[in-house]
Amino acid sequence: MVDKLSDDERHGIIHHVLRRKTLIILRAAGTSNDEQLVATNVVIVYICMSLNNDFNVRRIERYLIIV
Repeated sequence: MVDKLSDDERHGIIHHVLRRKTLIILRAAGTSNDEQLVATNVVIVYICMSLNNDFNVRRIERYLIIV
């Protein structure tokens, strides 16, 4: 929960940080156990992909598994 400062569009005051209810996390490739937080508190996800020569069913499967 943030209030923008009226004199500056790029600065604000953080009053409260919401608790994380949902997480989307990517795991690092290879054998390391590193994780990267991608998004929190996500309710709806849209997965879009072009139908040109770069279309890849495996990529869509990976996106669905992540979500």
